[in-house]
Amino acid sequence: MRPAEESTPDVGEAGAPTMLREERATAVARGLLWAFVAAIALQLGGGLYEHAAMVPRWSTASAVNVSYAIANSGQLHAAIAFWPYVSPIVVALAFANAFVAWRSQGLARGWWFGAALCELLVSAVTYAYFVPELRALMTDIVRGEDIESRALAWASLNGARLVLEAFAFTLALAAFARYGSRRVRDPEPPSM
Repeated sequence: MRPAEESTPDVGEAGAPTMLREERATAVARGLLWAFVAAIALQLGGGLYEHAAMVPRWSTASAVNVSYAIANSGQLHAAIAFWPYVSPIVVALAFANAFVAWRSQGLARGWWFGAALCELLVSAVTYAYFVPELRALMTDIVRGEDIESRALAWASLNGARLVLEAFAFTLALAAFARYGSRRVRDPEPPSM
């Protein structure tokens, strides 16, 4: 072989060097996972702040004051200025990461796919229950004695949602820590 031929990269079907294509795919996957971890962290932090600082200010208010207490707690501002921007990004990243994790190999795969599924579950519960229920509480759709029990139920279930969110975050961090690792086979015992 001539020296020029030795340095020629392995060319794949699309004409791009195979090694370069794999490196790009790996970089995109790692970037998606990194963005997913960051987005979950932002959403979890916002949820913890909301649960600790805002929810107690309105969840125990009397029936006639719940919507007023929600507006004055900062919850209304968060519902307009924070959650509509953060939540859709997290959902999109969860779908993208579920797809990439499903197609990946290595030690991170199960953790990564589990984190994406867990986050999709959190998002589904949020959009199916928490958003409509909070909207009902804020707009006085719910009236009478029922409003107090529903406000307390929302606050209690929000804690459980945050635990699930923290679990998704832990899974995503574990995936990120294991990304790029491959399973190593145990050596065969010597035959006698």
